[in-house]
Amino acid sequence: MRVEQTVGREEWLDYRDELLKIMLHTEKRNQLKFASQIDEALLNRRAFLFVSEDGFFVLKPIVDEDSNTHVEVLFAFSWTDNAIDKYQSVVEEMTLMIGGKSIIIYTIITGLMPILKKHGYTLKTTAERLMCWDKQLS
Repeated sequence: MRVEQTVGREEWLDYRDELLKIMLHTEKRNQLKFASQIDEALLNRRAFLFVSEDGFFVLKPIVDEDSNTHVEVLFAFSWTDNAIDKYQSVVEEMTLMIGGKSIIIYTIITGLMPILKKHGYTLKTTAERLMCWDKQLS
């Protein structure tokens, strides 16, 4: 049984001290630099923070050369469950609300492959350890 999450858009500066620590810890564990880029995107309002009672995620809208909108999930974290299972339907709904055609996720975590496939993502590219997954919505 799936329980709906209450998710709200929040100001990065209100959560930055706590959540940036989580990103930096994840960055160190995965040996992949990304926290400063996400921090900068949030500070410059090119990306947006969404918080629930037990986690958070960061989304960045992207417009391609054909003027199609896509949403990149820059980071997702849940204290209780798998963040993809927990937030996928919310991210899809938000993407469609802004006219988005797809959701993009970059990850080095091979253990996420079955979960991403289960949710309809397709592996688009791999560069060194970094995989790019894409889910078409319309």
